[in-house]
Amino acid sequence: MKTKFTNDDLLEIITILEEQFLHQDELSVYKDIHVHNDMEGNFAGDDYVFSIFDKINSSFYFVISPYDDKSKKAPQQALVFREGRLQEQFDYTNYANMRTGAMDALLLRALKLNPTSAKILIYGTGGVAKWTLKFLKAAFPNIEQVDYMNSRNQNDEGFEELGNNIGLRLSLGDKSKIGEFDYIFCHTSSYQPVITKEDLENTKSNVLITSYLTTYNFEEIDISAWDTGKNTVITSWDKEIENSKDLQEAEKSGILEKSKIKTLLEVLSNSTPNIVDTRIMFRSAGTPIQNAALIKYLLSTK
Repeated sequence: MKTKFTNDDLLEIITILEEQFLHQDELSVYKDIHVHNDMEGNFAGDDYVFSIFDKINSSFYFVISPYDDKSKKAPQQALVFREGRLQEQFDYTNYANMRTGAMDALLLRALKLNPTSAKILIYGTGGVAKWTLKFLKAAFPNIEQVDYMNSRNQNDEGFEELGNNIGLRLSLGDKSKIGEFDYIFCHTSSYQPVITKEDLENTKSNVLITSYLTTYNFEEIDISAWDTGKNTVITSWDKEIENSKDLQEAEKSGILEKSKIKTLLEVLSNSTPNIVDTRIMFRSAGTPIQNAALIKYLLSTK
């Protein structure tokens, strides 16, 4: 499978993802999550199974992702079946990081926002955050500066080197200045909110914050963020609540009304997205739609 990608490739991937979200009716999709505890009843891991039937190509795509809490690793495998036979099986781990990293740039394009002169903060410096940098620079080549934060609160030389290689100046951010940022992209593996309720109250009134959870028990942002009475909440698809523990808690508490959530499909379908001047909160825990789009792209480039 393809492993090297130019900026043109990255732009093509964003476009393919957009088109698949717009034409998700061409797919029959399911996402199953199973949470596992050890003998003492403590969280031990989970597994995600994405099942996709492509109605156009009469093909089955599967992505299987078991997360092991001891090793903190979540390897992924993709399988492609066609005409009753296994056509492809390959390691999907880095591609999962890739399709997640594409979503920040995709969302900005969908909302008709240009971050070129804005202040950007990325939480996390791992695989997904690195892809986020690459996609942002490909989609918005005039971006020059991005701040970042990590759990160590230390400079990450590898992350800064990547930025330098693609023409981005990266600086370690200061959480006490969170109110200065226009866009905050969260790509962490945290069980506790990296953005607390107090942090949220100190952000700009129209800030855009994205959150991506790779494991059911992870939590990046205080649940007050999902208050649909105060903030505009956008999810990657209509089944996001089923796959996000904190959204479920927000709904149970009464602050999140499912009927007020906008989906990415709604935003992409509107040539002039009607987003009021509020905080915009975006959540994606990974969708079969993204996997279908990227798998089809990878197969086409073989």
